[in-house]
Amino acid sequence: MKRFILIVTLALSVTALFGQTVRPGMTYKELKQVYNTKSYQKTLTDPFSPFWLGLTSFAEPGVGQLIAHEPGRGWAFIGGDFLIGLVGSYGIRTVYNSIEKDADGNIIKEDNKIVFLDEKVAKKGAYIFAGAALANLVLRIWSCSDAVKIAKVKNMYNQDLMGRYATATMYPSVDFVQTGSGYKPTAGMTFAVRF
Repeated sequence: MKRFILIVTLALSVTALFGQTVRPGMTYKELKQVYNTKSYQKTLTDPFSPFWLGLTSFAEPGVGQLIAHEPGRGWAFIGGDFLIGLVGSYGIRTVYNSIEKDADGNIIKEDNKIVFLDEKVAKKGAYIFAGAALANLVLRIWSCSDAVKIAKVKNMYNQDLMGRYATATMYPSVDFVQTGSGYKPTAGMTFAVRF
């Protein structure tokens, strides 16, 4: 019995030393702790294309994340893009409303320059719009790189689940051995390697 307890303890400690095992149904939060995107190698069985997810997320932030089955991240990027768009449209509207117009609504120009009712307000609106445009560019780049990272991590996870890499497991086992006086339980360790 002491031998059995020793073997079980050894098996549990060896399993803990080898780190996290990959199992079906893991979340992206768990997966990004296991996989390093720098070691990603593309295969034909990859379900996600890092290039296309990145391009899609650059064109419309958050869509690549939605395609990669990360709705929380996707909707967060879409919401951020929407809010930045609201701020940018406020800036443009501020500039447009500060432009002097005649009774018919035509823009008044002097010496081929637009005349403003309040030039300070127009500059403020222009700065708001420029800041929103810069923030939108940063958000698009961030969303693009995030979608690429998600695609690589999920592809590596898929490769492991499909058995592209060998996995090793060690667990205790109990077997019955026939002796002269009957059957006697024996404890041991089972080591399995899967390719």
